[in-house]
Amino acid sequence: MTQAPDLGAVPRRPWQRLLVGGLLPAGIKIANAGLGYLTTLIAAWLLSPAEYGLFGAVIAFSLLCSFALSYGQPVAMIKFYHEQLAARGERAADRQLSWSLLAGGLCLLLCTLAGALWLFAGKTDARGLGLIVLFCLLFSAGELLSVALRVKERMLAALAPRDALWRALVIAALSLLWLGGKAATTSQLLLLMSLLLLPCLAYQLRLLAPHLSWVWRGEGARLHRRSCAFWGIVLTGPILTQAGTLIVSGSFGLDDSGAYFAAERTSNLLTFLLVAIHIVVGPRLARAFETRDFATTQRLVGLSALLAGGASLLLFVPLALFGNEVLACFSPRYAGQGALLSWLALAQLCNAMAGVTAFFLQMAGFERLTLILSAWFALLSLGLQLLAARLGSLEGVAIASAGVSLLLNLACILACRRHTGVDSTLLGVFRQGGAFR
Repeated sequence: MTQAPDLGAVPRRPWQRLLVGGLLPAGIKIANAGLGYLTTLIAAWLLSPAEYGLFGAVIAFSLLCSFALSYGQPVAMIKFYHEQLAARGERAADRQLSWSLLAGGLCLLLCTLAGALWLFAGKTDARGLGLIVLFCLLFSAGELLSVALRVKERMLAALAPRDALWRALVIAALSLLWLGGKAATTSQLLLLMSLLLLPCLAYQLRLLAPHLSWVWRGEGARLHRRSCAFWGIVLTGPILTQAGTLIVSGSFGLDDSGAYFAAERTSNLLTFLLVAIHIVVGPRLARAFETRDFATTQRLVGLSALLAGGASLLLFVPLALFGNEVLACFSPRYAGQGALLSWLALAQLCNAMAGVTAFFLQMAGFERLTLILSAWFALLSLGLQLLAARLGSLEGVAIASAGVSLLLNLACILACRRHTGVDSTLLGVFRQGGAFR
């Protein structure tokens, strides 16, 4: 069954579809990386080293919540929606979308409360703990709403409110505080950021409201099992990238946590284009696979690795050479941590070079295989990072992250080639023909 036409949509020419569906969303996501980095930089100027360490741990936890504590629905929405759309039409797909938002939201609420109590109960007062929970819930809810709008092909509405407008407002507010010479606390910054985020989320929810239906008629048990697999996969991702900051904050103190967080946020710049590619390519890749369009699938996967890997390599070189100078922009205390930045940047370089391999494996129906690979390597990374922290090696935590990222990406590339016949490396650009296995 084909998708029901959107009677309210305005027909677009090809160049308009390319602009609205590809170039503008990619540009917003790239700008989001820069604006987010600038936010953490200005926050470092406003906060004391200890407060900045707490702020960094909260941001790391909010990212963990956003991608890993919502029952796998940011990925499941894309997969389930297009399955229902192809099989039963848009109304059934909208019911599926509603179920994903509800299930993801409830799981997010419970996990965020438990996680915040575990991680921050002894590091701030009751008011600060409440603000941490509020910010993490709002930020994570924004990710669910954004993905829901993306699968409805409302790309600008999905990205612009939070990734552009909210980021710009936060930077403007923090800049005014800094120019006014006022010191700040983590609680004050979280309250400010939460208040500025609320109108953006309300606008996105208003756009989604006509498509939501809370009458569930789906295959609950089957979808729960598959959601658990997706949940396991997305849970391992942030463990590989965000757990380091939380481990350092608990083992080395908040001052060292601030240095690690600054290095981690800087290294994330290497995957700015990969994030944008996921946003733009994700729905198209899901559709191409569901229709068994091998040529389009191979082209999308190969180009993703080529573009993301090339851009990441261009940024990796200066960060590796001038890491001390870059971190000194946050605080003079971080000037000697250039090696830390180099190892974390290497980890992100490996992720960028792999492109959308892990995502494609999930779209191709190999979510269990992806879960097994991700889980084993996440446990390996977590174990090595905890061991390095136990030995008192801050740099060792970053080395563990880089080494495991390399091994995981190699395993996913080999699995993709073996089980689907798709070459997910940049060499896949030059491959023609073939068929799914």
